Amino acid sequence: VDKLWTEMQVAGIQPNQRTCGALLSVYAASRQWDKVQCIRDMMNAAGIDLPPPAYAVLILAYGKANRWSTVAVLWDEIQLNGVDSDSAVWSALVTAHVAAGNWNKAKQIG
Repeated sequence: VDKLWTEMQVAGIQPNQRTCGALLSVYAASRQWDKVQCIRDMMNAAGIDLPPPAYAVLILAYGKANRWSTVAVLWDEIQLNGVDSDSAVWSALVTAHVAAGNWNKAKQIG
């Protein structure tokens, strides 16, 4: 993934919502949080919105990593930015809480 990202930059290919979402998914799955943050920072600077599926991936990954403050920030972003939180986002939020044993939090969602 790193090589592909570098090749895209060298070729002058501008990242878009889809490519950034894919990169975030890979980096989150492999718990490369510094790279996740780097991609998020680049997206913010370029004015690229995080798509709902990427929110779901990040919520689930951060929840499994027990990084609840980041999950809370993501959830706040969803609400503040009016992101259409589809069933994947809600499911990720519930699944992350259940995986961490936060049953009461999971019950309160919805």
